[in-house]
Amino acid sequence: MKVLAKQESFTYLKMENSDDVDEFKIEGFEFFKKLGIIDYKMTFKAWLRKFPRPIVLMAVRDHKVVAWVYIDEWAEGAAHDGYPVYVLRAIETQSELRKSKIGYRLVLLGLREIVGYLITKPITPLALKFFKGVGFKERDSFRNCPIELRKYPNYLVLPIYTKKELISKLDQYFKVLNNEKD
Repeated sequence: MKVLAKQESFTYLKMENSDDVDEFKIEGFEFFKKLGIIDYKMTFKAWLRKFPRPIVLMAVRDHKVVAWVYIDEWAEGAAHDGYPVYVLRAIETQSELRKSKIGYRLVLLGLREIVGYLITKPITPLALKFFKGVGFKERDSFRNCPIELRKYPNYLVLPIYTKKELISKLDQYFKVLNNEKD
């Protein structure tokens, strides 16, 4: 695994292989159980065995996962302008930490890991509000949407210019890491 950032008592990690997941307690997540994920640890391990390997980022505290995000390559190909497209398929933060911006920080770190566009399909009104707050836009808000989404209703797109702007603000969210001396 790779340490991406630190902030207060949280460490933000990128899982690089399925064995990395074994180092952490993964409990207290419930949302995706309703959608078919019975065992989070086994699901993360299965995702990390895929090729090409998806991006699985986790926020941990005291060897316990408190939030995670799963980003995968878009199987439908590149955007109209040639940039690759990635899909934020799932994100979850433990309920008691949802107002702490941990999920937002994971999305920012995920943006740093990809080249190109990020799309997502929110499945709840709260998720829609979260993603629009990050800067994702509906297909109809573009004069010419950069990604063919007519067959994929309700997907949101994070424009490249918004992605660049968000990445430029990483220092604001990870001051502890950036001020540490090695």
